[in-house]
Amino acid sequence: MSPPISPSKERAGDAPIGTRRERGPGDSYERCKSCGSTRLFRDESTADLVCQECGLVNREGEAVVQEPLGHSDDASRYGPGTHGRATTVLLPDKGLRTRIGPLTRGNVPSPLSHRRKMEFARLRLVDRRQGRGDSGERNLETALPQLKRLTEALGLPRTVEETAVRLYRESLARRGMRGLRIASLVAACVYVACRVHGVPRTLRVVASHSEAPRSVIATVSIHLIRDLKVKVRPVNPLDLLPKLAEDLEFPRELRAKVREYLERLDKGGYQSSGVMPATLLGTVAYVAAQEGGWRYSQDRIAKALGVTSVSLRNRVPSVVAFLRLPAPGARPGSRAPPAGGAAPPQPQASGPLPLVDVPG
Repeated sequence: MSPPISPSKERAGDAPIGTRRERGPGDSYERCKSCGSTRLFRDESTADLVCQECGLVNREGEAVVQEPLGHSDDASRYGPGTHGRATTVLLPDKGLRTRIGPLTRGNVPSPLSHRRKMEFARLRLVDRRQGRGDSGERNLETALPQLKRLTEALGLPRTVEETAVRLYRESLARRGMRGLRIASLVAACVYVACRVHGVPRTLRVVASHSEAPRSVIATVSIHLIRDLKVKVRPVNPLDLLPKLAEDLEFPRELRAKVREYLERLDKGGYQSSGVMPATLLGTVAYVAAQEGGWRYSQDRIAKALGVTSVSLRNRVPSVVAFLRLPAPGARPGSRAPPAGGAAPPQPQASGPLPLVDVPG
């Protein structure tokens, strides 16, 4: 065991680093909780503060905070003791390039003349133009702001935005989408990212906030999924239910009934191949609303989902027959028509016509 060091040497800062805790000029000297001795040292293997006299562990696992190796010039902007902001894929250069910033009172000790300010402005312009790099980075400088505006308009989380940026970078590196408009590729990447994370955003909603047409976005999305081998899960109508219920203000009972019918269709093996999820959801919502007595028309539901009322009308008979429910608008107690067949004709009323008084 090393010989004890007197408090005078501790104050002078001559204690070897690693055997005793370094103390500043204004720090107080700790004493052992058992014997009151000031001969305390830190065990480097366990980071415990141990007394040399009695061996009592006064503090367990005290973390040793090391000072950073240096300070950046942007300490006032990013916090003290940092070395710049963290890298991110949301920036064209991933935040690695150092650029000339604007003149502020924090980085200029004394006021500058008008000539010096113009020189700094010219240097900033030259630095910004020379730092663009190749055509791919110039493309990212145009595309990433558009992608950020689109994700903010759709209310998407940061994870979806990062996935969309990675898809755009990968497609740009493969050069498989050359000749496309930037807006079309950006909208397609956002839509595919929503499919990857299971965020309920339909193609119509994405196209309504983008400059690209819906058909082009759909075609580019198919090519992205195929070329980049992106694993996306099919759209579940249940994922679109909260948005529809919020737009049309469905009551709680109607939401539960629509969810129940969708689960019955899924478990029963209803043939929904080739049917849009929005169309199936709108059909089930209309059937459930008519059965429960809620007044929701086909046109209103179709408009909220971005489909046509004809699609809902054509899908209603098969859904009603599969769920064994009465046809919408039928009297209570009537049975649903058999699957694959038409409803039996209703008997006509017989007898003489009633007499009606015609005003003379």
